[in-house]
Amino acid sequence: MLNLPLIRRFPVYACAALTLAGGWAGYTGIDVFHQRVAELESAEVEGMLASSQLRADLAALQHELGGLEAEAARLESTSADTVALRTRIAELENSLKEFHATLDQQNADLDELQALRGRLESDPLNNKLAELESNLRSGREKLDELVRAAVDSGRRAENRVTELEQREQREQDFESRWQDLMGPTVQISGENSIGSGVLLASRANEEGAYHNYLLTAWHVVRDIQGDSKDRTMPVPVTLYGRDGSKKELKARLLQYDADVDSALLELDHNERLTVGAGLASRERLAQVSVFQPIYAVGCPLGNDPIPTLGEISSIQHEVDGKSYWMINAPTYIGNSGGGIFDAQTHELIGIFSKIYNYGTSRPTVVPHMGLVVPLTKVYAWLDGVGYGHLAGAPAAKPIVASAPR
Repeated sequence: MLNLPLIRRFPVYACAALTLAGGWAGYTGIDVFHQRVAELESAEVEGMLASSQLRADLAALQHELGGLEAEAARLESTSADTVALRTRIAELENSLKEFHATLDQQNADLDELQALRGRLESDPLNNKLAELESNLRSGREKLDELVRAAVDSGRRAENRVTELEQREQREQDFESRWQDLMGPTVQISGENSIGSGVLLASRANEEGAYHNYLLTAWHVVRDIQGDSKDRTMPVPVTLYGRDGSKKELKARLLQYDADVDSALLELDHNERLTVGAGLASRERLAQVSVFQPIYAVGCPLGNDPIPTLGEISSIQHEVDGKSYWMINAPTYIGNSGGGIFDAQTHELIGIFSKIYNYGTSRPTVVPHMGLVVPLTKVYAWLDGVGYGHLAGAPAAKPIVASAPR
Protein backbone atom coordinates (compact mmCIF):
# COMPACT_ATOMS: atom_id res chain seq x y z
CA MET A 1 0.00 0.00 0.00
CA LEU A 2 1.09 3.62 -0.62
CA ASN A 3 1.49 5.80 2.46
CA LEU A 4 1.25 9.20 0.72
CA PRO A 5 0.09 10.17 -2.76
CA LEU A 6 3.12 11.36 -4.77
CA ILE A 7 1.09 14.18 -6.26
CA ARG A 8 1.58 16.08 -2.96
CA ARG A 9 5.37 16.03 -3.28
CA PHE A 10 5.66 17.49 -6.75
CA PRO A 11 3.98 20.95 -6.62
CA VAL A 12 6.82 22.47 -4.54
CA TYR A 13 9.35 21.57 -7.24
CA ALA A 14 7.04 22.59 -10.04
CA CYS A 15 6.28 26.00 -8.55
CA ALA A 16 9.98 26.71 -8.03
CA ALA A 17 10.75 25.75 -11.60
CA LEU A 18 7.91 27.84 -13.01
CA THR A 19 9.04 30.86 -10.98
CA LEU A 20 12.58 30.57 -12.30
CA ALA A 21 11.42 30.10 -15.85
CA GLY A 22 9.00 33.02 -15.81
CA GLY A 23 11.07 35.57 -13.94
CA TRP A 24 14.01 36.04 -16.37
CA ALA A 25 12.03 37.91 -18.99
CA GLY A 26 11.36 40.80 -16.59
CA TYR A 27 14.96 41.40 -15.45
CA THR A 28 17.07 44.19 -16.90
CA GLY A 29 20.47 45.64 -16.04
CA ILE A 30 23.70 44.17 -14.86
CA ASP A 31 22.65 44.07 -11.18
CA VAL A 32 19.52 42.06 -11.99
CA PHE A 33 21.63 39.91 -14.30
CA HIS A 34 23.93 38.95 -11.42
CA GLN A 35 20.94 38.43 -9.14
CA ARG A 36 19.44 36.02 -11.66
CA VAL A 37 22.69 34.08 -11.82
CA ALA A 38 22.73 33.78 -8.03
CA GLU A 39 19.16 32.58 -7.98
CA LEU A 40 19.86 29.98 -10.67
CA GLU A 41 22.95 28.77 -8.87
CA SER A 42 20.88 28.34 -5.72
CA ALA A 43 18.16 26.64 -7.72
CA GLU A 44 20.78 24.34 -9.22
CA VAL A 45 21.85 23.10 -5.82
CA GLU A 46 18.30 22.68 -4.65
CA GLY A 47 17.37 21.14 -7.99
CA MET A 48 20.12 18.57 -7.78
CA LEU A 49 18.97 17.56 -4.32
CA ALA A 50 15.38 17.52 -5.49
CA SER A 51 16.25 15.50 -8.58
CA SER A 52 17.78 12.76 -6.45
CA GLN A 53 14.66 12.59 -4.35
CA LEU A 54 12.46 12.66 -7.42
CA ARG A 55 14.36 9.82 -8.98
CA ALA A 56 13.97 7.79 -5.81
CA ASP A 57 10.26 8.58 -5.74
CA LEU A 58 10.01 7.71 -9.44
CA ALA A 59 11.59 4.32 -8.85
CA ALA A 60 9.24 3.66 -5.95
CA LEU A 61 6.30 4.82 -8.06
CA GLN A 62 7.24 2.61 -10.97
CA HIS A 63 7.69 -0.33 -8.64
CA GLU A 64 4.33 0.32 -7.11
CA LEU A 65 2.77 0.73 -10.55
CA GLY A 66 4.17 -2.61 -11.68
CA GLY A 67 2.80 -4.23 -8.58
CA LEU A 68 -0.58 -2.64 -9.11
CA GLU A 69 -0.77 -3.83 -12.69
CA ALA A 70 -0.01 -7.35 -11.59
CA GLU A 71 -2.59 -7.03 -8.86
CA ALA A 72 -5.07 -5.67 -11.42
CA ALA A 73 -4.62 -8.73 -13.65
CA ARG A 74 -5.07 -10.98 -10.70
CA LEU A 75 -8.14 -9.23 -9.41
CA GLU A 76 -9.68 -8.50 -12.77
CA SER A 77 -12.44 -10.94 -12.05
CA THR A 78 -13.57 -8.83 -9.18
CA SER A 79 -15.25 -5.83 -10.80
CA ALA A 80 -15.44 -3.59 -7.78
CA ASP A 81 -11.81 -4.03 -6.93
CA THR A 82 -10.85 -3.54 -10.57
CA VAL A 83 -12.57 -0.13 -10.84
CA ALA A 84 -10.85 1.13 -7.69
CA LEU A 85 -7.53 -0.21 -8.82
CA ARG A 86 -7.74 1.36 -12.25
CA THR A 87 -8.71 4.68 -10.67
CA ARG A 88 -5.58 4.48 -8.53
CA ILE A 89 -3.51 3.61 -11.63
CA ALA A 90 -4.87 6.69 -13.44
CA GLU A 91 -3.90 8.89 -10.49
CA LEU A 92 -0.42 7.44 -10.50
CA GLU A 93 -0.04 8.03 -14.24
CA ASN A 94 -1.01 11.70 -13.81
CA SER A 95 1.53 12.03 -11.01
CA LEU A 96 4.18 10.56 -13.32
CA LYS A 97 3.38 13.14 -15.98
CA GLU A 98 3.78 15.96 -13.44
CA PHE A 99 6.98 14.39 -12.21
CA HIS A 100 8.42 14.29 -15.76
CA ALA A 101 7.36 17.90 -16.32
CA THR A 102 9.21 18.94 -13.14
CA LEU A 103 12.35 17.12 -14.27
CA ASP A 104 12.15 18.82 -17.68
CA GLN A 105 11.87 22.25 -16.04
CA GLN A 106 14.85 21.55 -13.83
CA ASN A 107 16.90 20.47 -16.81
CA ALA A 108 15.91 23.65 -18.64
CA ASP A 109 16.94 25.74 -15.63
CA LEU A 110 20.30 23.97 -15.54
CA ASP A 111 20.83 24.66 -19.23
CA GLU A 112 19.94 28.33 -18.69
CA LEU A 113 22.36 28.55 -15.76
CA GLN A 114 25.20 27.16 -17.86
CA ALA A 115 24.38 29.55 -20.67
CA LEU A 116 24.31 32.48 -18.25
CA ARG A 117 27.69 31.48 -16.85
CA GLY A 118 29.16 31.48 -20.32
CA ARG A 119 27.63 34.86 -21.10
CA LEU A 120 28.85 36.31 -17.81
CA GLU A 121 32.44 35.31 -18.57
CA SER A 122 32.39 36.77 -22.08
CA ASP A 123 29.86 39.58 -21.66
CA PRO A 124 31.16 42.84 -23.29
CA LEU A 125 29.49 44.81 -20.51
CA ASN A 126 31.65 43.00 -17.99
CA ASN A 127 34.75 43.93 -19.97
CA LYS A 128 33.52 47.50 -20.26
CA LEU A 129 33.03 47.70 -16.52
CA ALA A 130 36.53 46.37 -15.94
CA GLU A 131 37.94 48.92 -18.39
CA LEU A 132 35.95 51.70 -16.73
CA GLU A 133 37.21 50.65 -13.31
CA SER A 134 40.79 50.69 -14.60
CA ASN A 135 40.31 54.15 -16.11
CA LEU A 136 38.78 55.44 -12.89
CA ARG A 137 41.67 54.08 -10.87
CA SER A 138 44.18 55.69 -13.25
CA GLY A 139 42.25 58.96 -13.20
CA ARG A 140 42.19 58.96 -9.42
CA GLU A 141 45.94 58.43 -9.27
CA LYS A 142 46.46 61.36 -11.66
CA LEU A 143 44.05 63.48 -9.64
CA ASP A 144 45.90 62.62 -6.43
CA GLU A 145 49.14 63.63 -8.10
CA LEU A 146 47.62 66.93 -9.25
CA VAL A 147 46.27 67.56 -5.75
CA ARG A 148 49.69 66.92 -4.20
CA ALA A 149 51.30 69.21 -6.75
CA ALA A 150 48.70 71.90 -6.04
CA VAL A 151 49.22 71.56 -2.28
CA ASP A 152 52.99 71.86 -2.70
CA SER A 153 52.55 74.86 -4.98
CA GLY A 154 50.14 76.42 -2.48
CA ARG A 155 52.61 75.92 0.35
CA ARG A 156 55.40 77.50 -1.66
CA ALA A 157 53.14 80.43 -2.53
CA GLU A 158 52.08 80.76 1.10
CA ASN A 159 55.69 80.74 2.25
CA ARG A 160 56.53 83.36 -0.36
CA VAL A 161 53.61 85.53 0.73
CA THR A 162 54.66 85.16 4.36
CA GLU A 163 58.22 86.10 3.43
CA LEU A 164 57.01 89.16 1.51
CA GLU A 165 54.71 90.16 4.37
CA GLN A 166 57.54 89.84 6.86
CA ARG A 167 59.81 91.84 4.58
CA GLU A 168 57.15 94.50 4.16
CA GLN A 169 56.61 94.52 7.91
CA ARG A 170 60.34 94.94 8.50
CA GLU A 171 60.43 97.79 6.02
CA GLN A 172 57.41 99.39 7.67
CA ASP A 173 58.97 98.91 11.08
CA PHE A 174 62.18 100.48 9.84
CA GLU A 175 60.31 103.43 8.36
CA SER A 176 58.32 103.80 11.56
CA ARG A 177 61.40 103.66 13.76
CA TRP A 178 63.25 106.14 11.59
CA GLN A 179 60.28 108.52 11.51
CA ASP A 180 59.66 108.30 15.25
CA LEU A 181 63.20 107.96 16.62
CA MET A 182 65.84 109.11 14.15
CA GLY A 183 63.99 111.91 12.37
CA PRO A 184 63.38 114.00 15.51
CA THR A 185 67.03 113.67 16.62
CA VAL A 186 69.26 116.67 15.85
CA GLN A 187 72.87 117.55 16.48
CA ILE A 188 73.78 120.67 18.45
CA SER A 189 77.39 121.72 17.94
CA GLY A 190 79.83 124.49 18.63
CA GLU A 191 83.56 125.10 18.34
CA ASN A 192 84.44 123.26 21.51
CA SER A 193 81.38 121.13 22.29
CA ILE A 194 78.85 118.84 20.68
CA GLY A 195 75.60 117.29 21.80
CA SER A 196 72.15 116.20 20.71
CA GLY A 197 68.56 117.41 20.88
CA VAL A 198 65.00 116.25 20.19
CA LEU A 199 62.56 118.05 17.90
CA LEU A 200 58.97 118.43 19.07
CA ALA A 201 56.00 118.42 16.72
CA SER A 202 55.53 121.61 14.69
CA ARG A 203 52.81 123.91 16.09
CA ALA A 204 50.86 126.35 13.97
CA ASN A 205 50.58 129.96 15.10
CA GLU A 206 47.86 132.53 14.40
CA GLU A 207 49.65 133.82 11.30
CA GLY A 208 49.65 130.39 9.69
CA ALA A 209 53.35 129.83 10.27
CA TYR A 210 54.84 127.19 12.59
CA HIS A 211 56.81 127.12 15.82
CA ASN A 212 59.45 124.41 15.86
CA TYR A 213 60.72 123.65 19.36
CA LEU A 214 63.39 121.26 20.58
CA LEU A 215 64.48 119.91 23.95
CA THR A 216 68.06 119.28 24.99
CA ALA A 217 70.29 119.21 28.08
CA TRP A 218 71.17 122.59 29.48
CA HIS A 219 74.87 121.78 29.83
CA VAL A 220 75.07 121.18 26.05
CA VAL A 221 73.89 124.74 25.32
CA ARG A 222 76.02 126.10 28.10
CA ASP A 223 79.19 124.50 26.74
CA ILE A 224 78.45 125.75 23.20
CA GLN A 225 77.85 129.34 24.34
CA GLY A 226 80.86 129.18 26.62
CA ASP A 227 81.47 132.06 28.96
CA SER A 228 79.21 134.42 27.06
CA LYS A 229 76.57 136.13 29.16
CA ASP A 230 74.45 136.66 26.06
CA ARG A 231 71.90 133.86 26.14
CA THR A 232 70.43 135.06 22.87
CA MET A 233 73.46 133.75 20.99
CA PRO A 234 72.25 131.48 18.16
CA VAL A 235 72.82 127.78 18.65
CA PRO A 236 73.83 125.75 15.54
CA VAL A 237 71.46 122.85 14.88
CA THR A 238 71.72 120.13 12.21
CA LEU A 239 68.59 118.32 10.98
CA TYR A 240 68.82 114.97 9.16
CA GLY A 241 66.70 113.70 6.29
CA ARG A 242 65.66 110.13 5.56
CA ASP A 243 67.72 110.27 2.38
CA GLY A 244 70.88 111.23 4.30
CA SER A 245 70.56 114.94 3.58
CA LYS A 246 71.35 117.54 6.21
CA LYS A 247 69.93 120.95 6.92
CA GLU A 248 71.88 123.52 8.94
CA LEU A 249 69.70 125.87 10.98
CA LYS A 250 69.99 128.18 13.96
CA ALA A 251 68.01 128.06 17.17
CA ARG A 252 67.54 130.48 20.05
CA LEU A 253 67.36 129.61 23.70
CA LEU A 254 63.93 130.17 25.24
CA GLN A 255 64.23 128.65 28.73
CA TYR A 256 66.68 126.55 30.71
CA ASP A 257 67.14 125.09 34.18
CA ALA A 258 70.55 124.00 35.46
CA ASP A 259 69.11 121.87 38.29
CA VAL A 260 66.91 119.89 35.90
CA ASP A 261 69.63 120.04 33.20
CA SER A 262 67.03 120.92 30.60
CA ALA A 263 66.74 123.60 27.94
CA LEU A 264 64.01 124.61 25.46
CA LEU A 265 65.05 126.09 22.11
CA GLU A 266 63.13 127.30 19.05
CA LEU A 267 64.40 126.90 15.49
CA ASP A 268 64.75 129.91 13.25
CA HIS A 269 62.44 128.13 10.81
CA ASN A 270 58.71 128.79 10.47
CA GLU A 271 57.76 125.98 8.09
CA ARG A 272 56.17 122.78 9.23
CA LEU A 273 58.60 119.91 9.85
CA THR A 274 57.67 116.38 8.80
CA VAL A 275 59.15 114.88 11.97
CA GLY A 276 58.63 115.44 15.66
CA ALA A 277 58.82 113.25 18.75
CA GLY A 278 55.64 111.90 20.27
CA LEU A 279 55.63 112.78 23.96
CA ALA A 280 54.45 110.25 26.52
CA SER A 281 51.56 111.32 28.73
CA ARG A 282 52.04 111.93 32.43
CA GLU A 283 49.99 108.80 33.15
CA ARG A 284 52.22 106.72 30.90
CA LEU A 285 55.37 108.12 32.51
CA ALA A 286 54.08 107.10 35.94
CA GLN A 287 54.10 103.48 34.74
CA VAL A 288 57.74 103.38 33.66
CA SER A 289 59.60 100.66 35.54
CA VAL A 290 62.84 98.71 35.62
CA PHE A 291 63.39 96.32 32.70
CA GLN A 292 61.30 98.44 30.36
CA PRO A 293 62.92 98.31 26.86
CA ILE A 294 64.08 101.67 25.54
CA TYR A 295 66.01 103.23 22.66
CA ALA A 296 68.65 105.86 23.33
CA VAL A 297 69.11 108.02 20.22
CA GLY A 298 71.71 110.76 19.81
CA CYS A 299 74.68 111.99 17.82
CA PRO A 300 77.66 110.64 19.80
CA LEU A 301 81.11 111.84 18.81
CA GLY A 302 79.61 114.09 16.14
CA ASN A 303 78.05 111.25 14.12
CA ASP A 304 74.66 111.17 12.44
CA PRO A 305 71.87 109.93 14.75
CA ILE A 306 72.64 106.49 16.22
CA PRO A 307 70.10 104.35 18.10
CA THR A 308 71.08 101.89 20.83
CA LEU A 309 68.74 99.45 22.52
CA GLY A 310 68.62 98.80 26.24
CA GLU A 311 66.43 98.86 29.34
CA ILE A 312 65.64 101.04 32.29
CA SER A 313 68.07 99.90 34.99
CA SER A 314 66.86 102.13 37.79
CA ILE A 315 64.15 104.75 38.24
CA GLN A 316 65.64 106.24 41.40
CA HIS A 317 69.39 106.75 41.07
CA GLU A 318 70.92 109.70 42.93
CA VAL A 319 74.04 111.58 41.84
CA ASP A 320 75.16 114.75 43.63
CA GLY A 321 71.83 114.94 45.41
CA LYS A 322 69.81 114.74 42.18
CA SER A 323 67.58 111.86 41.09
CA TYR A 324 67.89 110.29 37.64
CA TRP A 325 66.81 107.23 35.74
CA MET A 326 69.63 104.91 34.82
CA ILE A 327 69.70 103.01 31.49
CA ASN A 328 71.97 100.24 30.19
CA ALA A 329 71.74 101.18 26.49
CA PRO A 330 75.27 102.11 25.30
CA THR A 331 75.77 105.90 25.20
CA TYR A 332 78.81 108.05 24.50
CA ILE A 333 80.06 111.63 24.57
CA GLY A 334 77.66 113.59 22.37
CA ASN A 335 74.54 111.64 23.42
CA SER A 336 73.76 114.35 25.98
CA GLY A 337 70.49 116.09 25.14
CA GLY A 338 69.32 113.16 22.99
CA GLY A 339 66.07 111.29 23.47
CA ILE A 340 65.19 108.17 25.45
CA PHE A 341 62.25 106.50 23.73
CA ASP A 342 59.86 103.71 24.72
CA ALA A 343 60.90 100.77 22.52
CA GLN A 344 57.27 99.73 21.86
CA THR A 345 55.37 103.00 21.50
CA HIS A 346 58.36 105.12 20.32
CA GLU A 347 57.20 107.86 22.70
CA LEU A 348 59.78 110.17 24.23
CA ILE A 349 60.06 109.43 27.98
CA GLY A 350 63.29 111.19 28.96
CA ILE A 351 66.26 113.36 27.95
CA PHE A 352 69.74 111.89 28.23
CA SER A 353 71.87 113.89 30.64
CA LYS A 354 75.27 112.31 31.23
CA ILE A 355 77.35 109.17 31.18
CA TYR A 356 78.12 107.60 34.53
CA ASN A 357 81.69 108.23 35.69
CA TYR A 358 83.68 106.24 38.19
CA GLY A 359 86.61 107.63 40.13
CA THR A 360 87.86 111.18 40.83
CA SER A 361 91.51 111.62 39.85
CA ARG A 362 91.15 109.76 36.57
CA PRO A 363 87.39 109.17 36.06
CA THR A 364 86.37 106.11 34.06
CA VAL A 365 83.40 106.45 31.72
CA VAL A 366 80.88 103.59 31.94
CA PRO A 367 78.91 103.71 28.63
CA HIS A 368 76.19 101.30 29.74
CA MET A 369 75.31 103.32 32.84
CA GLY A 370 73.68 106.43 31.42
CA LEU A 371 71.75 108.95 33.49
CA VAL A 372 68.43 110.30 32.20
CA VAL A 373 66.22 113.22 33.21
CA PRO A 374 62.67 111.77 33.30
CA LEU A 375 60.14 113.66 31.20
CA THR A 376 58.03 114.10 34.35
CA LYS A 377 60.63 116.55 35.63
CA VAL A 378 60.80 118.28 32.26
CA TYR A 379 57.01 118.67 32.22
CA ALA A 380 57.01 120.13 35.70
CA TRP A 381 59.69 122.59 34.65
CA LEU A 382 57.81 123.56 31.44
CA ASP A 383 54.67 124.12 33.48
CA GLY A 384 56.60 126.50 35.70
CA VAL A 385 58.10 128.58 32.85
CA GLY A 386 54.88 129.02 30.85
CA TYR A 387 55.35 126.25 28.27
CA GLY A 388 53.19 123.62 29.86
CA HIS A 389 51.12 123.45 26.67
CA LEU A 390 54.02 121.58 25.04
CA ALA A 391 53.85 118.71 27.55
CA GLY A 392 52.40 115.61 25.98
CA ALA A 393 52.21 117.22 22.56
CA PRO A 394 51.31 114.76 19.77
CA ALA A 395 53.87 113.71 17.19
CA ALA A 396 53.74 115.23 13.74
CA LYS A 397 51.73 113.15 11.26
CA PRO A 398 54.16 110.72 9.56
CA ILE A 399 55.02 111.66 5.99
CA VAL A 400 56.50 109.18 3.54
CA ALA A 401 60.23 109.71 3.62
CA SER A 402 62.57 109.56 0.66
CA ALA A 403 64.64 106.49 -0.12
CA PRO A 404 67.58 105.80 2.16
CA ARG A 405 71.06 106.58 0.96
